[in-house]
Amino acid sequence: VKEQSAFPHVEPRNRDWQIEPTFEAAMLCLKQMNESPVVNFDVEVFWEKVDCISFSRDYRVAMSIPFFTDKGRYWSAEQEQTIREEMQVLFDNPNVLKVNQNMLFDIAILTDLEGFKMVGPFGDPMVAHRLMYPDLPASLAYLCSTLTEESYYKDEGRVGKDVVDWRQRWRYNAKDSCVSLECFQNMQDDLDND
Repeated sequence: VKEQSAFPHVEPRNRDWQIEPTFEAAMLCLKQMNESPVVNFDVEVFWEKVDCISFSRDYRVAMSIPFFTDKGRYWSAEQEQTIREEMQVLFDNPNVLKVNQNMLFDIAILTDLEGFKMVGPFGDPMVAHRLMYPDLPASLAYLCSTLTEESYYKDEGRVGKDVVDWRQRWRYNAKDSCVSLECFQNMQDDLDND
């Protein structure tokens, strides 16, 4: 609030939502995530399939890796298999803290629907917030409003039955990873002291 009071209006946080990646960019992103001590991931589901997953190791930058659109597969079968194999390397890495808001949901989707295996350590801003403030809400919308300077955006991810603005959905997916990571990092001092 103190920082924002210097401006006549709220200055949005400068973030880089990387959407529509090339195969090379997606692979580079996953390799960089695997070398990071902390990575946030977020899954979006449409038509009972994971349609995109985002990754962030810095709350200012995230990449959304899509799997399909209304036109079909985003990647060739070989490219998608290679991306999934690199994702599994990341999910298997015990040296990477995997962060995710409402992690049990996304892990269930990734393991049950997609066949991934998940290895800790794990961090969940929702669980962390509930431990510290059990009487307060812990949705990402609430955490975003209290722990970040990001404007409300959760309605951006809503999709109609068959109509999707895919670019908006991928941006939303990337935002979730950045905001979730920022919330988790902003709670770290309080978590470490409790």
